[in-house]
Amino acid sequence: GASPRQGNASAGAVAARGRCPEGGSYQVYHLRQEQTLGVTYRGLDFQHERSKLITSPPFDFVLSPVWWCAGLCNDDEDCLTYTVHITPLGKGLGFAGDCYFHDHWLCDDGDIVLEKSLSSTSIFSAVCRQETDVKPGC
Repeated sequence: GASPRQGNASAGAVAARGRCPEGGSYQVYHLRQEQTLGVTYRGLDFQHERSKLITSPPFDFVLSPVWWCAGLCNDDEDCLTYTVHITPLGKGLGFAGDCYFHDHWLCDDGDIVLEKSLSSTSIFSAVCRQETDVKPGC
């Protein structure tokens, strides 16, 4: 049978891989700063309830859970944004992260942030894709 997505260009666009960086650098997020698709921010903590929670395996480097979560979000067409809370596992044991996926960003207040997290050095977020039906008041 034919795939329901076949011949539908817009459906193919929705399934496109996300645009979150899976390595490199990040920006420190400042209150009321515009959130840009494809930029990783330190201190940005999305308030919207999670659609999924995944805990990373341990990594040797502190930022590795961030890039791991980004890759998972990029591969999940329902993941628009992610937030990761990094936890040190103890001396010599590395770092793990709790990855919170969100299925809203510009709609349903998905872009609201937790101000208490702005100074955190262990919370990172990025926008991997946006809603296809974005319009004022969506």
